[in-house]
Order: sequence, then C-alpha cells, then structure tokens
Amino acid sequence: MKLCWERPALHAGSGKGAVCWQDAPALQGQTVTLRLQSQAGETVAVKSCPAAAGLVELTVPHPDCWSPAQPRLYQAALCWPGGQACCTVGFGSLQRAGNQVLWNGQPIKLRGICCNEKPGMPLADIRRMLQLFKAANVNYLRALYRPFSPAFLALCDALGFFVEDAAPLNGIGGEGPVTQNSPAHREACYLAPLQEMVERDRQHICILIWSLGQDCVWGSNFSAMYRWLRAADAERLVTFHLPMTVPQTEQPLDVWPVHYRDAALPAGEHYDQMVIFHSPGAGNAIGYATGRDAGQTMPVIQDIYAPVPCANLEEIRRDPGIHEFWGESLKRHWQAIQAEPGCLGGAVLAAVDEVPDPASAIVAERDGWPWGVLHTDFTPKPEYHHLCMVYGQGDGFTLRQNAGVLALENSTLHYRFCRKSCQLETATVQGLPVLCGGPFLQATGLHLPPWQGTGCNALVRADGSAEVRLRGGYGEGSALEFVLQLQPDGTIQTVCKVDRWNIPMPFHVKAGIGLDAGGLAEKGIAFLAAPGMQRLMWEREGLWSWYPENHPGANTGTADRAETERFFSMKHAFRRARLWNTENRVQVVAVAQGAQSLRLEESPTLVLDDRSDAVVYQGDWYEVDENCGSRNGTETMSNQPGATATVHFTGTGITAYGAADLLNGHYDILLDGSPVATGLRQYPQSQEFAVMSRGYEKRYQVPMYQVNTLPFGPHSLTIRVVGGQTQKPAAEYVTLDYFVVESPQAPPALRVIVNQQFNYPRFVQGNYHHEKVVLQPGDLLKSKLWIGREPL
Repeated sequence: MKLCWERPALHAGSGKGAVCWQDAPALQGQTVTLRLQSQAGETVAVKSCPAAAGLVELTVPHPDCWSPAQPRLYQAALCWPGGQACCTVGFGSLQRAGNQVLWNGQPIKLRGICCNEKPGMPLADIRRMLQLFKAANVNYLRALYRPFSPAFLALCDALGFFVEDAAPLNGIGGEGPVTQNSPAHREACYLAPLQEMVERDRQHICILIWSLGQDCVWGSNFSAMYRWLRAADAERLVTFHLPMTVPQTEQPLDVWPVHYRDAALPAGEHYDQMVIFHSPGAGNAIGYATGRDAGQTMPVIQDIYAPVPCANLEEIRRDPGIHEFWGESLKRHWQAIQAEPGCLGGAVLAAVDEVPDPASAIVAERDGWPWGVLHTDFTPKPEYHHLCMVYGQGDGFTLRQNAGVLALENSTLHYRFCRKSCQLETATVQGLPVLCGGPFLQATGLHLPPWQGTGCNALVRADGSAEVRLRGGYGEGSALEFVLQLQPDGTIQTVCKVDRWNIPMPFHVKAGIGLDAGGLAEKGIAFLAAPGMQRLMWEREGLWSWYPENHPGANTGTADRAETERFFSMKHAFRRARLWNTENRVQVVAVAQGAQSLRLEESPTLVLDDRSDAVVYQGDWYEVDENCGSRNGTETMSNQPGATATVHFTGTGITAYGAADLLNGHYDILLDGSPVATGLRQYPQSQEFAVMSRGYEKRYQVPMYQVNTLPFGPHSLTIRVVGGQTQKPAAEYVTLDYFVVESPQAPPALRVIVNQQFNYPRFVQGNYHHEKVVLQPGDLLKSKLWIGREPL
C-alpha cells in the first residue's frame, strides 16, 4: 500500500512542527498509530486515532530543524493492524522577507551547482558525486532537464542539500516544440509531469524550489501549471525560465532567475538571459542585449553562472591554463553574489561532464559536453578545486552570546568562546573540530601562572567578518589582549598586545663550558589543534638551497606524526605549513607574516597531577611547591626505601614524569602489580653536565617510565623508592610531577606554535646563538592561520 506523506513543516514562531498523513481508503474504520522517532531511535511524538478521510496531523513540540549544515531527520511510521508504512521526514521554516529568503529564521545564500541525474544512474555514483559536492561546501543542487529521482532526493535529505526540482520541460517555444498555448497538450505534456513530480517528491525536506521549465517561453499551459502548483504547495518557492516572457498580469515567480550573468554586471539586478548581438544599440557598455525589469523586488538567483570552459576550444588547445584561470572568474562572480543581499545565490554550470546519450534529445546531437567540475567517472577536474576554495569561504558570521558562551557561526564555520576563561573552546568546520583551545602566549623558558581572563567581546562587521577581543593575564604581573580577526573563509589573524609585563626573563647562567644567552627559547602565539591531526607539510627558507631527502631541516617536506624528529622539529623561517587529519580531512594552515617560525608540540588531554586522587601514596612522601618548572608548580618526593606511589588509570598506556636532580636516586616500576623495570635512576644524564651551571641545576618534566601497548581497560602503575644504593640518603630521593594517560577516548591534541623569535639559550660550548629574546610591554605578536577541510 502506498501512503502519501505531506511535507513536514515548522510554523514560524510557533516552535511546533506537524507531520501529516493522508488517509488511504482501505484503512477507514481501523485504528492507526502515527509515531515519530529521532535519529537516535527515541520516540518524540505519537498519536492513535481512527482512520478517516482526510489528513491525520501529529504535532511535534520544538523539533530539531533540518538545514544543509545540520541535516536532522526523523523517522515517521504509520501502523495499523497487519501492516505499517515508514517515511523519513524533516522540519524547517521557509519565509520570504522582501528580497531575501529565510530558512529557520536565517537568510540563506545558495552555493549551488547545476546537476543532471542521468536515468538509471547507479546509487553508488550518486552518493560519490554528492559526497564530493558536500566536501566542496555546495549546499544547493539545481536540476537540469528532468526531476531528480526519489533515491537522489533521499540522499539530499540525509547529506544536507537544498534542491531545485525541475519539471521535464526544456526549450518550449524556442529550440523545442511551440506548444505552450496548445489546449490539446495541456494535460498530458504539462500538468501530468508536474503533478507526478510534486506528488512523488513533496515529502522531501530538501526541496526548496519548484521549476516549471527551463529555457521556455511562457504560455497558458505554464499558467495552468502554476495555478495547480500553488494550490498543491503554497509554501515552496516557484521559478520559471525565462522570466521576462511572463506577462505582467500573472507574475507567478518567487525568485527571479538570471542565466549567464556577466561578471561585470550587478548580481542583484532582475536581468533575463544574456545574449550578445554585437550591436551598438545594446544599451550598455558590455554590449549585451539584456532584458531587465526594474520594478521587481523578489530575490534574484544566478541559476546558471560561471560555465566551466569547454566551448573555448581554440583557447584550450593553445593553453590549458584556462582551467586555472576559470577560478578567477568563479571567485569574482561569488564575491558579487555574496555582497548582494538581494541575490539568493547561484548554480555553477555544471556538475559532471556529459557524454552523448542516444536516449536524450537534449544531448543526442552533440559530441558531449565536458562542462563539469567532475569527469564522467566522478573524479575531480582542476575546476573542482576552485569550487572548493570559493564555496569554502562561507557566508557572513552570526553572533550569538549569553552569560557563559560567545559563538560566531556561518554555514561552514563555528567558533565557541568561553566568556569566563576568555579563550576559544572549539572551532569547527562543517561540524568537525579543528581547534580546541587558544590563543596562548608562547614564552618557553618561563613558568607562567595560569591564564586569568578579564574580558571577552565580539562584533560582526558589515562585510560578514568578525572581531573577537580576549583580555587577561598570567598572574598579577601581566596584562595582555588577543585580537582575533575572523574571515568567513576560515582565516584567523591574531595579534597579541602585551600591555603590562612584570615577570622577569630567564637570566644568563655560566654553563659548564660557556655562558648561555638567557631570555626565552620561544616568543609567539599558540593554538591547540583538535586531536587526530597526524600529518604536516611545510615550506620554508632554509640555511641551504638543497637538503637530502628526509632531512629534518628540509626546505619542503611532509612528515607523519610517527616521524617524531621531522614532525616536531621547529620549521625556522617557514612560509607555509599545513597540518591535517588524514581521516576526516580537516586542516590548519599557518602562513608566515615576516620572519616567523613554527613548531608543533604534543598537548595531552588526560593528565593526572601528583596531587590527583588517582595517585595513592604509601610511606613517607613530602609535598613540595616548586614553581620553577614543574607542572602546576607542585611535586611529591620520598627517599624512604619501599615507599610507593600507585596511580590507577583506564587506557592503553601511561607516561610518568618527574625531575632529574642531583638529589635523586633509584626506583622500580610495577605494572598491574608485577615488576617490569628495576634499578632505574632519576639523575641527570652524564652528557648534560657539560652544559649545566657551575652550581645546582635541576631538569624538570623528565620522563621516568612509559608504556603504550596495554589493552584498553583499567590498569595501575606503581613507582617504588629503592634507596640504600649510596652512602648518602639525601641523594636517594624520587620526585614525581605528573602522569599522562593514553586512551583512544582522549587522544592528545597538538599545540601549533607560531614564533616571532626563537633561540637555543643553552647551545653553549663555543657555539653560536641568537641575542637574548625578551618579552616586554608594547610587544605585538602575530599569527595567521586558516582552517578548512581538504576536498575528497
């Protein structure tokens, strides 16, 4: 039994949605149950009633709304004795506001592409194509020649695309038959295909626009189609091509379509299709014979723009670089579309290359049209990259804030700032995390107190960009302000201004051989990249013009996280560095502003301090506040033979950290109660003595023991003081600082550090080092990042 579901709707301002089912006559007299479940399987609404002629409506309070950015769907099921029928539904509110269209109360901008679904196209090919366009930030698909299939529309519902579904009427009154005013053709050729399309597809939340015809001349049959459609669906938008053939007395359009806009023309004007006649009477400097209706107020849509170069055969043969130059055209078109509030968006021509199709009168006469951004096998062409970059720029930001959170978001990006800490909590691209903290002052060599925020403000500019100001300091001795300039394309330009700084710089120390430079090892700005980033690519100005392959100082290179030396070494004088997640393809790109350097550093997300409740001490242990270099300024020490410290954790590995000191001695390690290492010594390495100071010197945050091959689950690590190995009990201490737990549930993040200056202060023994690097009031530190997602 085929049941007809009405399109679910969310009535503007009511906060309520409705799912309607049209009764089937065969069920009259029976009790039916209409049930709605979330994607997680939770029942959110249910209604039982006798079946009767008409519609059964199920009210849904405060549903999660569908959008291309968040394609939230529900499963509706109608049950009756002996059977049931199911349908996937979504909720959304569509409103018209002057020359803008609002979806769920927000103006929309359609980043579209014209798409021809061939009859019988395999579902796997459809999915591959749609996934590529989703990765390119496309949010709108415009049908060419014929309506989309139910399977195609179901994927658009699930993946998140607005759709213009088109009746199969092409070139009527022009290249096609002249039947637009023929009563004999009205039912079979006009109304029947429209009614079939609407009745079949209306349940799909993705459909935003119905198109009555493409490249057609208006007539009484199109007028009849429009009247039927308005009675059947009063909510969705209606369009028609060509609009200036529609008499003023009818005006059935909700959006005004423009074909082949010239990049020099305004994006919001109500032009008709562009045609060139090489006539001095064309009426404009461009030379086009353009139609224009100055009295219209409806939104404009550039439904065919920036065609991929394929007809320019002479230029392609001379220089295939025209495929690269097309990106300039696309960028200029899209900048004009974005800047015009009255332009709803547009659709690039086209999605996939065409090949001759004997079954289609549209392309049967042609040799095929390579006009797609994808080849016929759905692999990307050079133009696809330009589409990704242009559409990836996103639209203007919207600012949302409350007492605890400040959020900036557009259709692609979402930034969340904590107003208490005055720091970034998360930055996502297409819902995937890219950054998870920052900005931080990088002052390697200082033990900074915790950051304390004092102010968090933001504003959105007329061009859609945003500015965020974060104020605070590291203890009472400093005052800083971070100013972040956020662009809709994912660019983050950060400036840190040091207003007050009273924390002294590290001073010169007489090493075993030489005098160190003093000052900082690094001075810059850092952000935390989300866990999962595992590959780095870089370009830099090296000391030499050529390096051997896999040299850590190579001018260009790529390294995975497992290649620790190449991955984590500082890239001095870098020009560009790209860090990305090879699985979900999100990326952070750093671009140098002057002579800057970049370094990555692991930042564990699951850390147990020496004072954590997870650590159980037995025997005599001393708590020491050590603010020179230990984590959180605390350590715990013991020199009692047999004293133990046991940390209980859940994960696949753990690393214990302590201090290497002239006072320290020996210890054993037990894992899950069994000895695994004995007689380890917590003492400086012998080769370090040549660069240690003449007096007392201590090494902080030194690994004591590491294991990372455990089965995931609960474990324990015990550190046992040995003692008695020397005649000096004072030289047998064991010092604990913290533990880092490895767990698939809490993978480590990466600290992305962009340094204005760097040094290696302890690079003595007669070697060269830079002048002392200091931090002082008036310093301006800068970084430029770009976050996005690599196309498939």
